Parts: sequence; C-alpha cells; structure tokens
Amino acid sequence: MKPDIHQTITDSIVRAIENGAEDFAMPWTRLSSGLPFNVASRNPYRGANVIQLWVHAASRGYASPTWGTYKQWQDKGAQVRKGERSVSIVFYKTVEKRHAADEEASSYMLAKGYCVFNAEQVDGYADPVVVKSADATLAIAAVDAFVAGTQATIKHGGDRA
Repeated sequence: MKPDIHQTITDSIVRAIENGAEDFAMPWTRLSSGLPFNVASRNPYRGANVIQLWVHAASRGYASPTWGTYKQWQDKGAQVRKGERSVSIVFYKTVEKRHAADEEASSYMLAKGYCVFNAEQVDGYADPVVVKSADATLAIAAVDAFVAGTQATIKHGGDRA
C-alpha cells in the first residue's frame, strides 16, 4: 500500500511543532530566503508544500529556498550526495476528461507525491545569489501605504478576523 502523501505532510508538520512546541516559530519568522521554489521551473511551491519545505529546511538548517527532484538536479548537472534524505511534497494538477458518449468534459484534481532535495544536499550546483529581505520596518511602511491607498475601512478589535 502506498503511503498517503497528505498524511505524511501533516505528520511531519505536527511532529515539527511537537518537537519544538515551547519555542516553535513558523519558519517565515526566521528565514530570509523567501518562498521555496523549484529548481527546474523556477516556480514557487504553493499550499501545504510551502509549510512542509519551510519546516524541513528549518529542522535541517538549510538556508537555500531551492528544491528539486533527483532527476531535476541531474538535469542541472548536479548530484544529490549519497545518504541525503528527501522530503515528500504533493503536486496538484487539474485534469480534463472527455466522455466519448456525450462529448461532455469533466475535470478533477490529480494529486501526485514527489520527493525533493534542497540545493544544500547536492554537489555541482551554485544557488543564485539570494537577495536578502528588505528591512522589516520598510516593508511594514510599504504595506501601510498600500492599505491606505485602498481607502478600505479598517476596524480594530473583536476576538476574530
């Protein structure tokens, strides 16, 4: 029986929280490298994959946001070091299915698990220079200016979002 990729990801996130419950902080509070992205497509990961990769990177001390499958690293001329362990992620794709009898199409989500490695687990690859995040106070000022520009009515208080 194949392992349930969704349960694998959930278990790893829960384990990370439990292992560091007293001083646990989500990785975005201490990583300056930004969203994890795929080495081949250069696309950022989305959804639970982001948290999964952040948690895995934080637990292993990886600073690089670059991830890829074994084959993707090979295609880049890099080699995953012997003994390195991958982390599981899930890839979602919308698939259309045509029904021959009535020529109508329906679509469904296809989920497939993949194992990826961080750039710090491979030899023969130089991560592009990662630009450090701007000063947090500048970022907050930019967000404040953006929100003010929307002319939205902002109310503070209450016990929920």
